Parts: sequence; structure tokens; C-alpha cells
Amino acid sequence: MTNGYVEVKSIVTARLYAAARAGYRNHNRVVDRSEVDDEPFLENRWSCEVAVGYRLNRWQLLKVGYEWFRMDGPVQQDNVFGVQFATSVASLVKALH
Repeated sequence: MTNGYVEVKSIVTARLYAAARAGYRNHNRVVDRSEVDDEPFLENRWSCEVAVGYRLNRWQLLKVGYEWFRMDGPVQQDNVFGVQFATSVASLVKALH
């Protein structure tokens, strides 16, 4: 199996950032004592993602992104648009430290 991953992040302002990621995974073929199969063990896949994040305050982050995902085989692509809201609960953070 061969894997690769690259990520680039940039802080645009104190509250705004942008990120881009790309990755791939290539699977090898199955080899046994009788023959080498022409098909890979699992489908090869790659993905690209772009996202923009905005820090609402020190406890909250809003992120919007889009991912292009492709696999070899019957399912050709499965793209995703996502919105994520992340928050931290101060009392829970204090209890865990």
C-alpha cells in the first residue's frame, strides 16, 4: 500500500484561516502461491478538501468546507459540503485538567 498526504494552512486574519488538503491511498494486488491477481486488494482512493474557518470567540469556531472524494470501482465519487461548529465548555475543560 502507498499513501500520501499534504496539507497547507494559512492564517488570513486573527479570526479567519484557510486550509487545503490532498491525499491518496493506492492498494497493492493480492499475491498467493498460485497467481497474482490483476485487481488491487481494495479500491484506490484520493481526496481533496478546502476549508475556511472563522473563530467567533476564544471558545467557538465555525468551519465551512468542501471535499472531493474519488475511489476506483463502482462508486466513482462522493463529494461532501460541510459546516462545522466547534465549541469548548469551560467547566468541562477545568474538570478534565
